[in-house]
Amino acid sequence: MENELSPSPAKQISFGKGSFSVWYPSQYVLRLSAHGFGEAGLAQLVCQEMDEAGRRAGRPIMVFTDDRKLTGYEPSYRKTFEDWLYGCWARVASIHLLVDSSIVEMGVAVVSMKIGDRGIYEMYRDFGDWKARFDQAVKEHI
Repeated sequence: MENELSPSPAKQISFGKGSFSVWYPSQYVLRLSAHGFGEAGLAQLVCQEMDEAGRRAGRPIMVFTDDRKLTGYEPSYRKTFEDWLYGCWARVASIHLLVDSSIVEMGVAVVSMKIGDRGIYEMYRDFGDWKARFDQAVKEHI
């Protein structure tokens, strides 16, 4: 299937009108896919998942998130992720975010400016570029 990664998720995280599918392709790589509407409670659960994955790995992990099916979000959703980013870099080496919504892209740009050089926070608009980086990460960390 074009522009998709097919295996079934290891788990689902749901809150309100939104959810995240979660995969663990390697100990050091976490893949997430957002669906529906983002609320602060959902962001809190996803941040907890990323923190726990980094602690289990024993070193900072790479996170790949596909936000193309995110239909929108409340301001507190973005703020929850933004607040989490300031303290996450001991558990997360990089975050690679795939978007196709100008609303999500704008939110990511705001967050990127605020975190500065604290960590690697990259946004992708092209699935092929994002998938190539994901495939490389998995290959390097199996």
